[in-house]
Amino acid sequence: MKWIEALNLCKIENQDYWMINPVGLILENSPRQKINFMGSGHEFFGFIDGSFLCQNDGTQRAGIGGFVKDKHEMLVFIFSGLTKPKDAFDAEWETCKFLLEKFWEGRWRHASILICSDNFTLIHLLAKMKAGLLDHDPTHANSFRDKVLNLKVSFQSILRVLNVGADDLAVRGRSNTKIIWSWCA
Repeated sequence: MKWIEALNLCKIENQDYWMINPVGLILENSPRQKINFMGSGHEFFGFIDGSFLCQNDGTQRAGIGGFVKDKHEMLVFIFSGLTKPKDAFDAEWETCKFLLEKFWEGRWRHASILICSDNFTLIHLLAKMKAGLLDHDPTHANSFRDKVLNLKVSFQSILRVLNVGADDLAVRGRSNTKIIWSWCA
C-alpha cells in the first residue's frame, strides 16, 4: 500500500476503494465492477466454481457449485454437489459442463448467458472453444463442445471476491453425496 501512496495513485483514506491483486494491477473494487458487467446486455448470468481437496490420507473430494441470475438479479437456477474429477481444473470444467447442460435442457435454451468464473484458464479455454479455435473438448465430450457452439453463451473472468457465492456452493458440494439442483423460476 505504501508504494501506491508514494506514487499518488490513491490517498490512504481511500484504500478500501482499491484492491491490489498479486500480479500488481490495480483494480476497482467489486461493487462497481459488478454493476458494470451486469449491464452487458445478456439475459442471464451464471457464476460457477469448482472445489478440489486432497486429504491427508490421499483421498480426493471435489465439489461443484454455482447459480444463475437474470438481468434483474433474481435467482433462476442453483446447484451444488459432489463430483469425481482428477484435479482442480477438472472440477472447474465439470462445473461449467453441468451448468451449460442444464441450461441447454431448460426453457431458456435460446436466451443469452454470460458464464463468470474466477478461473482464468477455464474462461480462456471456453472462449477459444466458442470462437472455434479449439477443435475438441479436452475431456473428449464433443457433445459439450457442440452445446458451447450452439448456445448464446459468453465467458467472463471475474475476481475471486465476486465469486464467493459459487465458491461456497462448491465447497459445500464436497460434503454432499450427489448433485442437488433446482430451477427457481
